Amino acid sequence: NSFEISSPAIFGAFPGFEDCGIKEVTDWLNCDMENAGFQLLNDEEIIAEVRHSPKEDEEEDDDEGENDSQVKISNNDAFECFSKGLAWLEQQEQCDSSELMLLRKLLDRAARQRMTNLRQMNVPFKSL
Repeated sequence: NSFEISSPAIFGAFPGFEDCGIKEVTDWLNCDMENAGFQLLNDEEIIAEVRHSPKEDEEEDDDEGENDSQVKISNNDAFECFSKGLAWLEQQEQCDSSELMLLRKLLDRAARQRMTNLRQMNVPFKSL
């Protein structure tokens, strides 16, 4: 099952393919005969894939949800942690000013983000 090329001159008309001959074109077309780059399934395998237990998908979604909840830290929690960290750092005898400035900068960022979330963006309006 190999491809036959009757006119390799067609490929020579394209920029970059001027030096392509019948052998190169035939090799290129036949290279995927053994492995198409995807899995070929028969009818039974397709049906099995379609009918697979939806419970498996739910378990995968639950796992992803757990990772999201573990990673997400609220702005309020970050503010409180940076505040305690800054208080701890200021109590240390070996306290570097660059560390203090960095921690204060992070504390300020957490405070701004916390205030942004606390602001009420829309005022509910009820007509009389």
